[in-house]
Amino acid sequence: MLVDPDVLRAFAGQVEEASSAIKTVDVGHRAATAADGLPGSTTQWAVRMVGGQLTTLADAIAANVMKMASAVRGAGDMFQVVVCR
Repeated sequence: MLVDPDVLRAFAGQVEEASSAIKTVDVGHRAATAADGLPGSTTQWAVRMVGGQLTTLADAIAANVMKMASAVRGAGDMFQVVVCR
């Protein structure tokens, strides 16, 4: 199957943007502060614990998405399409 390397590079750029968006949302912080209106409550404590876990998971997802972008970009750089006419 022939794939245009420019298409792979463009896709890699979009995947990198997705990785940045995952980190920018900062889901862990948003979750951790969701119950700040209930200071000292068990609910506040629980969502802070969940927020920490969400931060860890979101960071791992963003890192793996960035690895996918690198792999796709590498494939685009490594395999050039030669058009035979």
